[in-house]
Amino acid sequence: MKRITPTLEEAVRLATKLHKGQKDKINKPYISHPLQVMLSLNTEKEKITGVLHDVVEDCGITLKDLRRMGYCKEVLVALDLLTKRPVEEKNYYAFIARIIKSGNELAMKVKIADIMNNLDPLRFPVHPTTSDYRRRNKYKEALETISSIDKKYVVFIEEIKKKQFTSLVKIVKRKFIDLINEICKAENAQFSLESINSYIDLMMEARKMDKADILRIIDEDNFWPRPVI
Repeated sequence: MKRITPTLEEAVRLATKLHKGQKDKINKPYISHPLQVMLSLNTEKEKITGVLHDVVEDCGITLKDLRRMGYCKEVLVALDLLTKRPVEEKNYYAFIARIIKSGNELAMKVKIADIMNNLDPLRFPVHPTTSDYRRRNKYKEALETISSIDKKYVVFIEEIKKKQFTSLVKIVKRKFIDLINEICKAENAQFSLESINSYIDLMMEARKMDKADILRIIDEDNFWPRPVI
């Protein structure tokens, strides 16, 4: 009898169940991290591996358990590579070196997506500590090491950067739209969603804004000049 491979939806449900109650370093639900890793990947195998990449290490489930659930060998091998060994807990570079040495492209891509999400400024506290800076530098060095192996990983990193940027722009637009709506409500004015989006796009182009600029907008409501309503 042929074993039925779990779907991506089932993998998401499993990850959500296993990470329930866990918090990240800024005290937000941990499940948001593997979900963001998943969303930055492309194929179904990549996405399944991405959303499950921390479950063996952090959730008390084993590779044997996942095998019994029907996950394929390719996903299980990648998950094994993505799970730190006890001796690697205090030696992150040994962990990265083991993944690189394996030559496993699935594990490499998921690790890149994992590191890039860990480097997202939104996953750091507003006032970073020395420990936060050390953690950031550790991830940056790991990403540089991986990108030096093969040009295809440089291309993959750029693809993820574009996805992250697009996602961040959506967050900023939503915040700005909410702000404009508050002004409109207070002054009984009208301001169309289309004109708001056009205004933001023009301002971004005019200011030659990068990701750091956009992040400032999230915390500074007065960054944008008030439009004429």
